[in-house]
Amino acid sequence: MSDYTPSTKTVRRAYAQAGNSLIHEEARADTFDRWLAKVRAEAKAEALEEAAADMQKRSQAGNMIIRDAGIMQNEASTLRIDAQRIRRAR
Repeated sequence: MSDYTPSTKTVRRAYAQAGNSLIHEEARADTFDRWLAKVRAEAKAEALEEAAADMQKRSQAGNMIIRDAGIMQNEASTLRIDAQRIRRAR
């Protein structure tokens, strides 16, 4: 098995050219772009939720000042809201 990973540009071109007609190539490229945007948005939302969960755990670990724990919990909530906003925008 090869370690080669094609670039996004290469995959987009291959997907767009997979059809039988040049007329549909642009439409297929647009479809690929929408799919890629959806995947990227989901990755961003997941990263925000992971960061929020990590902040929540650290704030509940008991080794920080109460004020700092409250700030961490508020920031974690903000990250979760941002993740929901990204998912709704798809």
